[in-house]
Amino acid sequence: MEPPSKKAKLEELPHFINSHYPYDIDNKTIISKYIKREDLKPINVLQKILNNTESDRNKNDLGESVAHLFLRDFRTIDNKGLSLASKLAVGKKKPLITFHIFCLEEFDAHSISPFKLEYTLRSIEILKKDLHAMNIPLVTLQVEKQKDIPTKIVEFLEKNKTSHVYCNMEYEVDELRLLSKLVMCLLRRHISFNPVHDSCIVEPGELKTKSKGTQYAVFTPWYKAWCNYLKNEEEPFKEYLLPHANESFPDPSELFDSKMPQIPESKRLTRDQQKEFDISWKCGEEEAWLNLRAFLESDKFKKYDESRNEISDESVSHMSCPISSGIISTRSIIRYILKNKLVKRIDSGEPGTGWIRQIAWRDFYRHILCNWPYVCMFKPFLLEYDDLKWEYNRDHFHRWCQGKTGFPIVDAAMRQLNQTGYLHNRCRMIVASFLSKHLLIDWKYGEYYFMEHLIDGDFASNNGGWGFSSSTGVDPQPYFRIFNPWLQSEKYDKKGTYIRKWVPELKSIQDNKAIHNPYEMGYGKIAEKNGYPKPMVNHKECRERALDRYKEAKY
Repeated sequence: MEPPSKKAKLEELPHFINSHYPYDIDNKTIISKYIKREDLKPINVLQKILNNTESDRNKNDLGESVAHLFLRDFRTIDNKGLSLASKLAVGKKKPLITFHIFCLEEFDAHSISPFKLEYTLRSIEILKKDLHAMNIPLVTLQVEKQKDIPTKIVEFLEKNKTSHVYCNMEYEVDELRLLSKLVMCLLRRHISFNPVHDSCIVEPGELKTKSKGTQYAVFTPWYKAWCNYLKNEEEPFKEYLLPHANESFPDPSELFDSKMPQIPESKRLTRDQQKEFDISWKCGEEEAWLNLRAFLESDKFKKYDESRNEISDESVSHMSCPISSGIISTRSIIRYILKNKLVKRIDSGEPGTGWIRQIAWRDFYRHILCNWPYVCMFKPFLLEYDDLKWEYNRDHFHRWCQGKTGFPIVDAAMRQLNQTGYLHNRCRMIVASFLSKHLLIDWKYGEYYFMEHLIDGDFASNNGGWGFSSSTGVDPQPYFRIFNPWLQSEKYDKKGTYIRKWVPELKSIQDNKAIHNPYEMGYGKIAEKNGYPKPMVNHKECRERALDRYKEAKY
């Protein structure tokens, strides 16, 4: 390949970097700190601190209230941290206070999309009313900078003379380090801080290989161990009680008057997106449960295995949104399925168990975050691909983002993502493969773009999905598996219904086969007349280029 011209260089994307995390960590440090040293992994650092301080934290009993810090668990049903905080408050005859953090810098640093923020904040408002009915306040603590979060929490708890605080753990590196810091910071002020495991059905790291006692790095054997663990243990399915209503609370209390700050302009939905949101999404845990029951009682659940790859709303549950925001617990979901005998066993292979397997993937990717924490640091799980020679064509990336690549299925998916904040999983794989292998653009750009737009954006699952599709992550598809967008389209959008909905330039093409590749199937004049672009790259050439680059990096 000829060296790029000066003009081309001006059009290049920079090597991916997040302005909130500008310092790159080298692979030598990763190996020495996070692969060879178990004790330096943030999850193990936190666990050691909790073990070493357990006695002192249990002694703390000064104060006049107990608190729960909501992180990504905005619900009352089956919420472990909230339930434990309420139980302690009742036992000590103290009122329960709840609070959450609203930090603009954190929204940017963690790429919280306008869709996800809208959904979460609306759900928080509903939760606030539900708790208010129990005489429990939910306070919003507004913080400008991430570094000020511990100070703000300390000030709030000291002001309300809190003795004990609970929260449910988050497993990203920043979040684990914040929890470790808070344990020690609050202990010095005689406040007991208690982070607990809740968001995974099986705690990360609990499952280890039988042969060596090491952590799993492949999903299938991990999944077998996950299923066996759930068959033999009762603890994962323990149901945590609703919080008790506060019998009394200092009245009047300004805690009940806490207001939600305005969403900044950069995180607001456009008018069209707002309209789409109002049509497609209902917020709060009551609606999440109604949606879940409707899905489980329909044919969608039983037929999930045979229809899950069809690019249609008829094949999916849309539960990823409330699950990712903690509006409903996956533990509750599996318990409900088993209690109502919708399947005999989670690994029986009968209709419906394929959907349960998808929930297990969510646990698996959290297990990976905890045990290979460098995936939170803009590094691929497979470090040999860290030096893969990517292309940095700015025009190609922008056309991918806008859905103007000339590959109808890719364009339909990207347009749906931009307008609705949602994508079918098959579409996520198609567009991720296209960006990382056809365009050879660094997968981190795609990972970031997804998080900035998805309503169900979840770092662990999104990172795992991009690692899978780009063949750089844990248990990925082989690097030589490169999706042919036209074949994917023909197979999973057989009648072209999805393409016609999101690519109106091709709506008039009635030939169900030609719509997938109009310029090659005799409909180029119609496509061109309606302003639809020709394919931006040659599939065969891109495939060969990707194979060469991946081989070069791997070997």
